[in-house]
Amino acid sequence: MRSFRPWPLLLSALPCSPFIGVLLAQPRETAWTPEKTLSSIRIDGAYNVRLAAAEPLVRDPVEMCWDAEGACYVADMIDYPLGGPDGVPLSRVQRLIDTDGDGAFDRAATFADKLDHVQGLLPHEGGLIATTRTQVLFLKDTDGDGVADVRRPLIAGFNPSFSQLQVASPRWGPDGEVYFNNGLDSKQIYPVAGDGSEGAKTDIARTNLRWNPETGALHAAAGFGQYGGGFDDWGRHYCSSNRSPVMFAVVPPETLAGTTAPARQPWENIAPHGPASRVFPLQITHTTSDAHSGTNTSACGLGVYRGHLMPELAGEIFVCDPTGQLITRFRRPEAHGGSLTTSRTGNQTEFFRSSDEWCRPVNITTGPDGALYVCDIYRRFIDHARFFPDDFVKSHDMRTGENEGRIWKIVPKGVTPEKPTAAPKDTAGLITWLSHPNAWQRETAQRLLRERATTPEALRSTLDALAESKPPTPLGKLHTLWLHATLSGRAGVTEPLLSLTENAPPELAENIVLIAHRHPAYFGKETRETASRAAMSGGTRARMLALLTTRSTAAEVPSTIRALLAATDDLDDPWFQQAVMVHLAGHTGRFTGDLLAGPFADKAADTRSAFIRDLAAMTAASKDKEDLTVLLASLRTAPGELRWWKAAVLEGLAQGLPKAGVKSLAEFASVPPPGEGDPRAEIPGLLEKAGKIIADASLPDELRIASMPLLSQQPYEAAAPVLKDLVSGRQPAAISRAAFAIVRKHGAKKTAPLLYEILPTANPALRQEIIAMLGNDPGTLPDMLQRMDRGEVPKSLVDAESRWRFLQSKDATIKGLAEKLFERPADDRAGVITAYLPAADVKGDSGRGKELFTQLCSTCHTYQGHGSSVGPDISDVRAKDKRALINDILDPNRMIEARWSAYMVKMKDGRMLSGIIDSDTPAAVVLKMPGGVSETISRADISSMESHDASLMPVGLEGGITVSQMADLLAFLRGETPTK
Repeated sequence: MRSFRPWPLLLSALPCSPFIGVLLAQPRETAWTPEKTLSSIRIDGAYNVRLAAAEPLVRDPVEMCWDAEGACYVADMIDYPLGGPDGVPLSRVQRLIDTDGDGAFDRAATFADKLDHVQGLLPHEGGLIATTRTQVLFLKDTDGDGVADVRRPLIAGFNPSFSQLQVASPRWGPDGEVYFNNGLDSKQIYPVAGDGSEGAKTDIARTNLRWNPETGALHAAAGFGQYGGGFDDWGRHYCSSNRSPVMFAVVPPETLAGTTAPARQPWENIAPHGPASRVFPLQITHTTSDAHSGTNTSACGLGVYRGHLMPELAGEIFVCDPTGQLITRFRRPEAHGGSLTTSRTGNQTEFFRSSDEWCRPVNITTGPDGALYVCDIYRRFIDHARFFPDDFVKSHDMRTGENEGRIWKIVPKGVTPEKPTAAPKDTAGLITWLSHPNAWQRETAQRLLRERATTPEALRSTLDALAESKPPTPLGKLHTLWLHATLSGRAGVTEPLLSLTENAPPELAENIVLIAHRHPAYFGKETRETASRAAMSGGTRARMLALLTTRSTAAEVPSTIRALLAATDDLDDPWFQQAVMVHLAGHTGRFTGDLLAGPFADKAADTRSAFIRDLAAMTAASKDKEDLTVLLASLRTAPGELRWWKAAVLEGLAQGLPKAGVKSLAEFASVPPPGEGDPRAEIPGLLEKAGKIIADASLPDELRIASMPLLSQQPYEAAAPVLKDLVSGRQPAAISRAAFAIVRKHGAKKTAPLLYEILPTANPALRQEIIAMLGNDPGTLPDMLQRMDRGEVPKSLVDAESRWRFLQSKDATIKGLAEKLFERPADDRAGVITAYLPAADVKGDSGRGKELFTQLCSTCHTYQGHGSSVGPDISDVRAKDKRALINDILDPNRMIEARWSAYMVKMKDGRMLSGIIDSDTPAAVVLKMPGGVSETISRADISSMESHDASLMPVGLEGGITVSQMADLLAFLRGETPTK
C-alpha cells in the first residue's frame, strides 16, 4: 500500500501510452492456488510458513487484529485501487474462525461491509476502530448478531487524492492514546463527538497524529509515515513510507514548540533508505518503479515482533515490500545518541520471499499466539492505477486479483502455537496479564482495565489493585506505571507508584521521563527529581528526553539537571544538543560559558562549532544582559587568539544580535565604546585576525572555512575585494562555496555589481546560484531580465522553475519581460513527449550528457555523487527505459505527492523563495532550494507560504534542450560509455 511517486523533481511522472508496451513486461495473467504460492515462499531461518486463511474467507487483506475474546478480524481492502465500477464502497471487515483448533481459519463472517477503502483496524470498547479513505470509524455489534450495527465517525476531514495516501496504521500507545500514520495528503481534520457534532478543525500536515479516546483531542505525533507503523515493547514508535523502511519518532513534537532553538523535525530514518536501501527478491518483476529496482520502492506494513514464541526475534522490525514479493528483517534497534539505529539482517537475502509475482505482502503483525501473521493482498498489479497511462488502465483490469487474498502464518519449525484465549474477566487476572511475555496480552489488559474503570467505584478499585501489585518484570512495571498515571489523573491524582521507578533499566527510564511529561501532577513535588533520577541511569536518550520535557529558569538550574548537562559525551550528539538548547532557552549564556571553560573546548569538531554558534545566537537574541555578559567573558581566554570556539561564538552573536535590536556585531563591539576589562574589546581584533586567516592560502582549508562566517561582519565595501578573490575560481571549491555563502548573506541588492562581474567566469553551479540570487530579490530581478533582453546575460541560465515563476508574476513589468524572453510551455505535454521520443533511439554522448545534467538537473538532484540533494538521489534510474525517462523529464507533474510539492515562500523583507519543505515545526520551516541551499526561516519572518501542488521542476524543460541533447542526457542517466 504505497504511493509509487518518490521522485517528483526530475523523474516524477509515469509512462505515457506511446511507449507503455516497451516499459512494462506484462505480468502473469492468472492467479496461482494458495498451495502453489506457499510452495514458492522461501523463509530465512528455522521457521515454517503456513497458510492461515485464503479466498473466499478473505479478499485483499491488508490489516488484522484480535479483540479481547481472541477473535481475529481482517480488513479486506477490495476497493483498491480505484473503487468499484458503480462507486459503491467494496471494503469489508471479516471475522475469521478456527473451528477445529488447527491454527488455520476455516470459516468467516462479515462484521462490516460497504466500507470505503478500509485500511486499518484496532480493538476499542468492545468494537473496532477502522481507518477508511475519508474517516476514522468506530464499528460495534450491540445486538449480538455478529454484524456491526454501530458505524460512527471518530475523526473526519480526510480527503486524500488517492487511497495510498490515506490515514492508516492505528496503534495503541503505552499512554492509552491511538497513534495513526497521517498518510501523505491530509491537511485539515477534526474529531467527531458521540452525538455527531464536529470538533475544532486541526491542521496536522506532514506529521503523524495521536487521538485521545477519552477527550477526542487530536495532536501531532512524530513521524511522517504512509502505510505501516507500530510500537516496540518500550513504547518507541516506528513507521515506514515507500523508500524509507524504518523511521523512528525520536521526540514528542510538542517538546520542540515554543522555543528559540533552531528548528528540527522530531523524527529520522534509522535504517538505510532511498538508494541506500537494498532488497533481494527471488526474481525481478516489473512495476512502474523499475527505475529503482534492487531498492525499496514500496516499504510498508512495518511490524515489530513482540511475541514470546520466537524470543530470538524480540524487538526486531519487519518491513514488507510488495513490489518485490518480500519482507525485510531489521535488527533490534540500538542506542545511537539520543536516537536509535538499525540495520538489515541476511546476506543478500530476505526474511520472506516469494517467486509468485502476484504475492504482495503488505502488512505483518504479531498475534496473540506469538506467531507472525502476514497480510498478502495478492494482486496482479500492485502499483496504483493512477500511475499508469489512461490507455493502459482502460485496456487492462487493474483490479485483477480482487477475489483473491492470503494470510500467511510464520512459526518456529516443529512448533504448534496454542490457540488464543479470551482475556480474563476479573481485575486481578488482567493485572497479571500486564506482565505477560506477549505484547497482545499486555496491551489488551491495559486497555480493558482503562475501559472498565468507568465508575468512581471501579476506578478506585483498579487504582488500589495496581498500587498493591508487584509487577515481576520491567515490562510489567511499564504498563502498570502508564495505566496508573492515566487513571490517577481521572481520579484527581493519587499516590504515585514511586517504588516502580527505582533502579529502572534504560528503556523503562525513558518512559518514566515521558510519564512525568504527559502527567506532570502524577509524581507531585517529586516530578522533576523522579524524572531526573531515571534519566541519569537511563543513557543519552533518557537524559535527552528529561531535558526536552522540562525547563530551567535563569536563576535555578537544579543539581540533577546540572548533572545531565555535564555529560560531555552526550554533548556531541546533535539530538542531545537540541535538547540542551530547548531546555535552557532564554539563558544559554551561563551554560555556554561553563562549557567553554571545560574540556569541551579542547577538541574542535563541526558539530561542536555548530552547537556553540547556535547557543551564542540564542544568548544574543534573548536580551538577557547578565546571561550575555557571562558568555562574553569567555572571549578573554587566551586574549587575541582566534580559537575555533571563539569563531563560533562570534558567528552566533552576529546571527542573534539583530533579533535583539542590534544591527551588527561591529556596532555591538563599539557602541558604547568598551571600557577597561570589557570583553567586547576583543571582538575587533578577532575579526581582523579572521580576515588574515581567510586570505592566507597557506593555512589549512578547515581553519579558513571556520573563520569565514566572520567575514560577513565586516562592511561589505571592505569585504568585497576578499570575497571577489575567494569566489574567483582560483581557490579550492570548498573555500569558494563558503565565500559565496557570505556573499549571499549581504544580499543581492548590495552585491549585484560583484555578481555580474564574476558571472562570466563562474562555474556552472555558481552561475546558477548567482542567477537564483538575483532572481529571488524583487529589487534586482527587473534589472536582470532587462540585461537578458539586451543580450548582456544569457537567458539560458534561467532554469525552468524560475522561468515558470516569472511567467506567473503578478508584477506586469516582470511578467512582460518574462513573456518576451521565455516561451510558455506547451499545454499539450503528450505532443511534446512524442516530439522527443526519437531521442530514445539515437546514441547519445554521455560526456555531453553529464554537462547537460550539471546545467539542467544538478541544482535539485544528485547522480553518482554529482549535484545537489534537494530532491532524491537518482543514481538508480539506470534501469529505466529511455522513453519513460523522456516522459519523466518533460511531464514532471503528472502525479505529485504532497510531501514533494514545491512551496513558494514570500518573506516580509520582499524576497521570494521556492523549494521543498525539508522540516516543519511550529517555530520555523527549513526550505531546501535548488542548488542544495537550505534556509531555516522563522515563521515570524514569513509573509505567506503556498504550495503549488506541483513539482519543484515544472513543465517546460524542452525550452532548454534539443532532441539530440536529450539523447545525450539519456545516455548519461543510463550510464552509457562516453563517446571518444
